[in-house]
Amino acid sequence: TPNFLSKSIAGGFSGLEAKNNGSLLVTYGCGGCSNDNEITLTIVYRDGTYLIGGFTLDWDTRQGAGTCDINYLTGKGVVSEGIDETNPRPLKGKFAPIKLAVWSHELGSEACDEIGAEMK
Repeated sequence: TPNFLSKSIAGGFSGLEAKNNGSLLVTYGCGGCSNDNEITLTIVYRDGTYLIGGFTLDWDTRQGAGTCDINYLTGKGVVSEGIDETNPRPLKGKFAPIKLAVWSHELGSEACDEIGAEMK
């Protein structure tokens, strides 16, 4: 069984939710900070391996707010600026599932870095 509370996801751990499709949502981040962020990982089990199937980063900082959402199972990601998420922009690149055993916060954040200076 993987250690869901590994060092890479334990900071500010706030919840687990089992979905009807068999996936598990793990939520963590820093709410109530001067630069709030919340990360939700969608963990799936495929061919005997736990994988990160999805990554969502929501932030609300002094510089702005937004969401970066990557579906590693479809290979696509989008980013939205501000509270209005009605017009998301596609992220560049193709994404593939990542083994839970090697996951780190940096892997998801690097994928969202395209927005870096533009939105944060």
